[in-house]
Amino acid sequence: MFFSFHNAQRVFLLKELDVNIQGIYSHRERLTNDTVRHRYNWLGEVLLDRNQGQPILSTTGAQQGKRTMLNITSAIYSSRANVSYSINRHHRFVFSHLFQSIKREEDDEILTPLEREFTPKRNLVKNISSLSYEANAFRNKLKTNIYGKLFQQDIERIDNRANIANNQIIRYTEINNSTVREHSFGGTLSYLIKPAIVVLASAEKAVRLPNENEVFGEAGENIIPNFNIRPEKSHNYNIGFKIGPYQLNHHSLSLSSNFFIRDTRDKIVRRMATNITDAIQVEPFENLGKTISKGVDIELNYFYKKHLNIGGNFSRFDARYNNKYDNNGNILALYGKQLPREPYMTANAFINYSLNDFLQKKSQLKMHYNFQFVDSFYNIWVISKNIVGYENFKTPRQYLHDIGMSYFFPNKQWVVSLDVRNLFNRQAFDNFAVQKPGRAFFMKINYQFNNL
Repeated sequence: MFFSFHNAQRVFLLKELDVNIQGIYSHRERLTNDTVRHRYNWLGEVLLDRNQGQPILSTTGAQQGKRTMLNITSAIYSSRANVSYSINRHHRFVFSHLFQSIKREEDDEILTPLEREFTPKRNLVKNISSLSYEANAFRNKLKTNIYGKLFQQDIERIDNRANIANNQIIRYTEINNSTVREHSFGGTLSYLIKPAIVVLASAEKAVRLPNENEVFGEAGENIIPNFNIRPEKSHNYNIGFKIGPYQLNHHSLSLSSNFFIRDTRDKIVRRMATNITDAIQVEPFENLGKTISKGVDIELNYFYKKHLNIGGNFSRFDARYNNKYDNNGNILALYGKQLPREPYMTANAFINYSLNDFLQKKSQLKMHYNFQFVDSFYNIWVISKNIVGYENFKTPRQYLHDIGMSYFFPNKQWVVSLDVRNLFNRQAFDNFAVQKPGRAFFMKINYQFNNL
């Protein structure tokens, strides 16, 4: 169930004032079914004991813990309001507020009727307010933006409990509330040195609040709750440039690059193993402490008329653990080590081509090709590469190719799309070294109603 409300208006008594309000409500249901004790290999075959040939059973009752048929129902409401006031064409103030409420209930069908009466409820409310001042000068060559934000997150845990007193069962409701308040601020600057050459810079003290799954957990993704997780804070610095687009007849070329530093405290990450013998599959999100990342992004784009677009981007960054001493003043073994589960070099390239009046007048055929490269990276902490076995926890390099096409019918209401992902059926992994599907085919048909 989903609907949205949008209202944008200009207040005529104050022509310089703009108001924009949006609201969204959604109802989400998720089921996690984990009831089988047998263990399986990647081919879906039951694992057998080498000595007796008997099936290997889980010691906890199911694959990822105790047996469960967990239903999670969430009611999610979010709204955003933006108010901007222009003093003149060179100066403007913008105020915005984001409100989000998530009410979550759990019901495990595998429990007894009595046990199901004690299932918990979880509520999360987030408020983010921001105020910014925008200015431009020197004939719009210089543009600046200074802003500040206030964050508040309220978490409520409602648990039904029972105690036995005087040979009687006494039921009661335990409610735990916690509130986090933070602030951030920053600024951006851009300057047009000459036509089509822009220098950009920014600095900010940023805050990221933990999301629903990071706080409450998600059984379907093997995430357990962490009600003590703290917001992530960072000092971010960026400097870059943009050149173009330069036009020559029907050709257009642009180049952009950005250098960045991220000095982070309490980085929110999935708990990571430090021992190659660890076989932990169910983990919480937690705060890592101090980390620092430095890197560069480069992007190149070429256009020919309105038909051909060739481009690509390259990213290289170095993310390391930056806590040097423990509470006793000793140097930590992880100090200066590369963060696991974070690819440190990636590249993408693409070709898009469109044909007008293909088969029918006023129709359009769009074709695309994408290439993705991800360099190898470790998915556990590597304290010393001299230890035998670490290479087994290294995600290999990935070379992935996708192709596809979309056909837009003359009335633009019907669109038929065909896509082939991982065209050459190469091994692909996510950041947690979980293998992704191989070659896959997709077909999608869209129909757009008029005047809606």
